[in-house]
Amino acid sequence: MNQQQLPVDPLRKLQSRFAMIRLSGTYYVVELSQIERIKQGLVKESPSYMEKADAAIAMKRVLEALPIKSDPKSLIADFWINPETRVFNRVAFDPKDESHDCLNLWTPSPITPAKGDWSIIYDFLSKVICANQPELLSYLLDYLAHALKSPGEKPGVMLVLLGRQGSGKGVFAQLVQRIWPTQSLLVSDVKRVLGHFNDVLERSFLIILDEALFVGDKASTERLKSLLTEPRVTIEGKYQPVRELKSFHRFIATSNADHFIATDADDRRLVIYRVSTERQGDFSYFAQLVETINDDKAIAAMVFDLMRRDLTAFNVRNRPKTDELAKQKVRSLSGFRRYWFEALVLGDLRAKGRGSAYGSPNEELWSEARFVETIRLSDLYLNADPAASRFGSIQQTELHTALGSVCPSATAARRLVNDPRSSHWPKVLRRGFDLPPLEVARREFEAFLGVRVNWDNGQTLGSATTNSLIHTPFEFADAAWWTSELVSWQFSRLLPWAVANESSRENPRFLT
Repeated sequence: MNQQQLPVDPLRKLQSRFAMIRLSGTYYVVELSQIERIKQGLVKESPSYMEKADAAIAMKRVLEALPIKSDPKSLIADFWINPETRVFNRVAFDPKDESHDCLNLWTPSPITPAKGDWSIIYDFLSKVICANQPELLSYLLDYLAHALKSPGEKPGVMLVLLGRQGSGKGVFAQLVQRIWPTQSLLVSDVKRVLGHFNDVLERSFLIILDEALFVGDKASTERLKSLLTEPRVTIEGKYQPVRELKSFHRFIATSNADHFIATDADDRRLVIYRVSTERQGDFSYFAQLVETINDDKAIAAMVFDLMRRDLTAFNVRNRPKTDELAKQKVRSLSGFRRYWFEALVLGDLRAKGRGSAYGSPNEELWSEARFVETIRLSDLYLNADPAASRFGSIQQTELHTALGSVCPSATAARRLVNDPRSSHWPKVLRRGFDLPPLEVARREFEAFLGVRVNWDNGQTLGSATTNSLIHTPFEFADAAWWTSELVSWQFSRLLPWAVANESSRENPRFLT
């Protein structure tokens, strides 16, 4: 005998299909089946937050499809106020939030760990992505393990893979997407993430910026910096309410460009890898690698080993400071800092090479401690970088601040200098800067930039030469020498200063 079919309850039907959510003080309606499809990765779309009028139309269509007649108007009115109607008070993408009143779009990686063989993938990560550098491989594996085991801890850093086309950057992106198939997003247009409408962030944990380039795009660069470190993010979509989420997002970027992004001297957000060209164009190698990545057993084995990694001593923010990061810093120098770097490389304040027509042949060569007039330094800077005056003349305070940041031992001074324009007063008192010996200035610049520079290879500047300038991440290995050199130079300044002051009393001139 067939079991008697229970009568359909139209209100319960609506409550099983729809829920209310309160965002920015206004109630909206979401369709629960769409939420499930999003969480399962079946659709790549944001939830539709329907206003009441649109929701009422959707509800009427559901009621019309029921086998019984009903009064849609009264049923929908009951839906708004019935205590059994589910109401969310916020939306989240949070691995830790299990509150009943939270519409949480988070889902963990669906990969079930299982012991097995993933040696082909490991070999790729070690030899190609990390270019046979054990420290970089260890950090990369720990980073991936941290993303699996501690997704609720935002790293605050971005992995950047730089390399030639066909070197393996895209295959690494495929690997990441296999581990996080529903939570990863690959975008070739950074505006989808950094633009005004960024609702893709509402459902994405790991964002891969494919062939990205931020040089010259200051707005996107600043927006990216904020996304990497800020604990919350504002989400906006077309015709959708504005909402705010806790941010646990992780970013990976790939690029063919040698200069990927303007990088601050004190940058703390980037981990930059130079992908090896060892397998570039090796189609059979990558075919086998992709086949392995698409093998569920290999991915399960990789996740198994990642989950077993001991992260007790791992701090995701304690990143390796690679040579590539140092190169980005040098390529990002601009304005006075770029001029100063070139002057240090050449040992010549003209910063245009010793054959420059600006100034006498030996006038601005620099080795020992020396004095340079403010107006002279300003002219030398403008000659090297004419664009520096496009917003007006350079003020002395600006020059003092800029010089102080890259060469803190340089001090403002007044010195008697030769005045070839006057036959009556061979000496004139000028404002300027006491500069340290060239070696001291170079070490101070290295400390400012946080890198070591091979100063012998800088006869010509440019992207190719800049590659050879960087030596190793800066450490104070020669701190004793540097301190001794600096102290002895500081003492050596006292006598000339006293002599200059005494001379100025005997031969006063208007201070310029």
